[in-house]
Parts: sequence; C-alpha cells; structure tokens
Amino acid sequence: MAEKLSKEEELIKIQQQVLDREVDEELQHEQMVAFWKKYSPFIFAVILVVLLVVSGMEFYKSWLLHTRMKESDIYENAVLLAYQGNSDAAKASFDKLIQTGKTHYKELSSLQKAGLFLKEGKKEEGVALLKSLMEDASAPAPIRALSTVAYVQNLVDETENPEQLRLFLTPYLNADNPWYGSAAEMSAVLYLKEGKKEEAADILNKALETGNKIPVSVRQRMEEFKSSFTEDEAPAE
Repeated sequence: MAEKLSKEEELIKIQQQVLDREVDEELQHEQMVAFWKKYSPFIFAVILVVLLVVSGMEFYKSWLLHTRMKESDIYENAVLLAYQGNSDAAKASFDKLIQTGKTHYKELSSLQKAGLFLKEGKKEEGVALLKSLMEDASAPAPIRALSTVAYVQNLVDETENPEQLRLFLTPYLNADNPWYGSAAEMSAVLYLKEGKKEEAADILNKALETGNKIPVSVRQRMEEFKSSFTEDEAPAE
C-alpha cells in the first residue's frame, strides 16, 4: 500500500511538476527559436519561390489569352481580306503574324499564305511554304499533316520520284490518324502514276475497311476514285 503523502509533500510535488513543465516549455521554446533562426531563410525562400511561380503562371495565362485574342483579330481580318480578293493586303497581315506571332496563328498564317500563292499560280512560293510547315516540328500536328498532304498534292503531277513523295505520307497511313483517308488517296494517285493499279486499289481498300473513322464525304470520294480505275478491269458477265 502506497504511503500517504502529507499536505506539505503533496504541495511540494505539485510545485515540482509545475516547475518541470515550465522547464520543458522553456526548452521547447528555445528549440523552436533555434530551429527558426536556422531554417527561416530557407522557409522564406521556398515561400517566395512558390509565390513567384504562382504569380508567373497567372501572368503567363493572362498574357497568352491577351496575345491569342489579339492575333485572332489580325488573322480573322486577313482571312476576310483574302475572301474579298485583296490578296496583297491579306498576305501583309499574314506576314505580320508569321514574323512576330507567339501563338499557332503563326503557322495558320503560313498555311493561308501558301494557299494564296497557289491560287495566284505562284506554285514555287506556295510549295516552299508548305514544305517549311511540313518540316516544322513545333507546328501543331494537324497543320503539319494538312501541309504534307497539300505539298504532295501540288507536286504529284510533276514528280519523277513518286516513291519519295509517298514516304512523306507514310506517318499518316494508319487507322487512328484523322488524315488516313487523304493520305491513302494521295498514295493511290502516286501508285497510279507508276502504273501500279493493284497497289493503288489495295491501299484504298485498306483505308475503306476502317469503317467510320474516315469521314463520309472522304469515303465516298475514295470509292468513286477506286471505281474510276478498277471498273474497266472487271470481267465481263
């Protein structure tokens, strides 16, 4: 059985517990002060970096939105000028975006300018712009694909090396690519240029077998194209 403490001893014990608690709190306080003195510069640096990153991201988003809206207005105005037949003014506006553009309106402007050159019969200038876009790794994939198909299409009649042009289309000859139909169509044209009707029909058939992945209008055109050079080879009944 524990010995019962006198009132004086209980008081002394309580005072000792209070003193021990105060010492512990003082030690903790001193440790916190020492920790803060040692690591506060690092903590402030981390907070500053986080604030700068967040502020920078918000500034960039705001700048990008403002820039995109500004370049969109220039681009739309240039397209309107082209539609109205004012080719020189349209190309001047497109040039402004090509030279100073910060968004993908820059590449779209190059594509539009290439189209104007081709419409004016300036094939060399137009094809050169298409080739530049086709080889630009920083350009959006849809623009590169469209530029490639247009580049091949504009050289198919004068090329002496159809195989080389077909190589440009190879990356788009798969069922998951949205440009599969157009790439298959141009590949078939190049095969026909070499007199290879069987290969032309085969590449069109493979594309047509992919079902609804190719737009209906493109499928219809491909079917009509295939019929144009295969019907005369069908056996007579």
